[in-house]
Amino acid sequence: MTLIAGVGQVLGMIIAVFLAAAVLAFVLTPLVRRIVIRYEIVDRPEARRVNVIPVPRAGGVATSAAFLLVASLFLVINDRATLVESSGALDIAHVTALLLGGAIAAALGAVDD
Repeated sequence: MTLIAGVGQVLGMIIAVFLAAAVLAFVLTPLVRRIVIRYEIVDRPEARRVNVIPVPRAGGVATSAAFLLVASLFLVINDRATLVESSGALDIAHVTALLLGGAIAAALGAVDD
């Protein structure tokens, strides 16, 4: 049973993009951690918190940035080289709008932290 027709043809590309985002998040996480510790963007222990030592915040920034960077880069490359055929229901403008919305949501979450 195949839920998405033709997924076998692009599965390698999906895995490659996923792995690229995972590696980039792995590389960016220590950098983000150093930045938030330097600027003291940490949760301090208090009665309402479960942590007993200061814990760096903004852990999702590295993951969000990695996903958005890799997805945007893939969109640009795919637009020029057509590695994955578009279904017609979503064009590059729609996907760009979704990524922009995700970037705004991630930025608002980082500011809220």
